[in-house]
Amino acid sequence: MRLNIGDQFVEIVDENGRIEIYDAAIFTVPPLPASWSAKFLPHDCVIRYVAIQENKIGLSDSKSSVIFHTSIQFGDKYKTVDDELTKSILVEHARRLFPEFPDPIEIRHHKWNYSQILDPYDNTENNMRSVIIHENPLIIIAGDAFTSSNFEGCVASAGSVADILKNYLVNKND
Repeated sequence: MRLNIGDQFVEIVDENGRIEIYDAAIFTVPPLPASWSAKFLPHDCVIRYVAIQENKIGLSDSKSSVIFHTSIQFGDKYKTVDDELTKSILVEHARRLFPEFPDPIEIRHHKWNYSQILDPYDNTENNMRSVIIHENPLIIIAGDAFTSSNFEGCVASAGSVADILKNYLVNKND
């Protein structure tokens, strides 16, 4: 991966392109028999994250919307496979994971071309979790592209930005 910094743009380029990821939303009737709003499945090879929208935002409705996000590895493996086949694999896997869920009445399957990354920006010698691209005004680029494509990576990058801002503000006031 390389970072190109121009006068008016920043471009992060991975030689293989970013990874495709799949997202399926399943709408069911009646509301789902689950008290939880979201689950992270770190060890599942297909589905990484599940959210029940109504539980997440505190609504009780006549139907529930469930969103399944796949793993990076699944997205990489199935990026060129027919969408209908991929959708059927996702639905079958979701049924195995959550057999208590009723059959969906509608399924929306969406493939993202630029969502997850396999290899973050490589700057291990400086352990960079964000990059200052301009000092005045201060412009910092950050995110999981500098760490790892998961929640912990986002938090690590955010912490890096907080440290940069703290140092910037302390030095500006001196």
